[in-house]
Amino acid sequence: MRLTSLPLLSAIGCVAHAAATATGHVYTFVPAREAAPVVESQTLSPATSRLVLAQRAGVEDFHIDGALSEEEIDAINTHGRKTPLLRSDGRTGNAFLLAFTKDEADVTHVPESTASFTVSPAPERTSTLHLFLDLITQADPSHAFPELELDEFFRTPNGDLYLFASSPAVLATTVVQLRNEATWHITALLMPLYDSTSTWGTYSMPNVEYPLQPRQAKRQVLPYDPEEPLAEPSYHQSLSDNTSDPLQIFKSNNTQTRPLEGILPACFPSLSACQATTRNCTGHGSCSLKYTNKDAGSGLGACYSCACQVSVVTTDGKKKTTTWGGPACQKRDVSVEFWLIVLFTVGLIFVVGFAVGTVWEMGSEELPSVIGAGVVDMEAATTLREDHRGTPEQPGRVVTLIDRQLWETLTDQHPSAPPQVQGAAYRIPSKHVAEVKAYLDIREINGYSMHYTPFHPFPSASETSDPTTTPGSATKNDSGPVTPIQCLVYIGTPDNAQFLGPQDPQALAERIVMCRGPSGENREYLFMLEEALRGLREGEEGNEVVDEHVTDLARRVRALIKV
Repeated sequence: MRLTSLPLLSAIGCVAHAAATATGHVYTFVPAREAAPVVESQTLSPATSRLVLAQRAGVEDFHIDGALSEEEIDAINTHGRKTPLLRSDGRTGNAFLLAFTKDEADVTHVPESTASFTVSPAPERTSTLHLFLDLITQADPSHAFPELELDEFFRTPNGDLYLFASSPAVLATTVVQLRNEATWHITALLMPLYDSTSTWGTYSMPNVEYPLQPRQAKRQVLPYDPEEPLAEPSYHQSLSDNTSDPLQIFKSNNTQTRPLEGILPACFPSLSACQATTRNCTGHGSCSLKYTNKDAGSGLGACYSCACQVSVVTTDGKKKTTTWGGPACQKRDVSVEFWLIVLFTVGLIFVVGFAVGTVWEMGSEELPSVIGAGVVDMEAATTLREDHRGTPEQPGRVVTLIDRQLWETLTDQHPSAPPQVQGAAYRIPSKHVAEVKAYLDIREINGYSMHYTPFHPFPSASETSDPTTTPGSATKNDSGPVTPIQCLVYIGTPDNAQFLGPQDPQALAERIVMCRGPSGENREYLFMLEEALRGLREGEEGNEVVDEHVTDLARRVRALIKV
């Protein structure tokens, strides 16, 4: 037996009972291979229930118009079809089943479901049937009036199944059959066969001429008066009568004297519609048939769109080529400029990153390091200095080192000076040796010459605690005697014209107070030398480095300047 919407309404209109408190039941099942928690049943309003059914059918765009309430969102999240983050193995589809019942006890026929909810108050039976048929039309606009056969599956082009069951028993049997196939998301509606004033609410239907535009005129699903002759409902409005059609609004807002505004559809139903709406592709192309949907019926599946062309303009012998795009060829292609900006940005990031990396690597570069404090077999003496701490007219005084044997031939005011001079040795990385030596040759050019001398590092604190250990002969706890290090030192020797030899300490202090050169005051040099010697073994109590000659001079200078 074949049924359309009108015969179906007539067939079920003869069995009606009044029941204001009647409720409907919706059962949902997921494929057996997909795990899903069983949720408790709840009661939803007809409008909220319709949103859940539309979401499970994949046609929610026709039913949602505006922001959803928290109740509606919670219902869809609980009873709607879940979309997996990753595609599951195999294909699954939707199956919608509908049956009417006169007895609430028929709910026991339905197998235990993954989830279920109650629709209260249950909408009128004809309203329910129209919603069931409209879900099919919304899923496939080519079936404006789907023909259903009782207890026979209706399959849509996307593979979904719809079944209008003659009884709850047939519905229950079909549920078991589909569940055994393990490939269906099942939605079963068991609704009461009673008259009611309740409806499913309002929703939109697709336009026959523009199936890609889902929201056209609103349609109210109202119960039918059984005493009035049933008129076939109008699902669609013609293009000329539909004043809310976005294509008509677009045409009215875009005249030949104004630039194209708004959002154009991707397809037009006819060549004339494409040419009129896009102003013949704004002169940058031509309208042509893009494809035809043969399943849409005669005259309904044509898709006309603009095929854009390249514009070449010659100015002063120079050609300028412009590529156009967009649904009306109204947009200039800026991909060249885009890639220039992208490449420039990437290049800039690379340059900045390279610069930052270079600066960062400079911080890890090996620098001159202190080998350690120690002694050399020399004594301190005084020389002239005309280029740093003095001038040729008033030379400053700086310290130099001389051999112990030579010092013993001189008359020194500090006869109790130690046999060795204490100081610090620096290790220069091999790649910087030439650079540092060239600098020192220039700095020490006035009165100094190069010499090599052994340098004896001080022993560690544990070694110096041994009373038998002396500088130069200390032994390490784990590697034996400390080996002297051969060091380069600049010395002002007695045969140099700048060498002064022994000086009266007070006269020398008065000279240091007076002298000043390009590098600063002569006394600053003395104070810094004293401080550097004291800091060689800072933190080791009782092991401070004190040079009697330097300390005495510094004390005399401070007395003269009253510091």
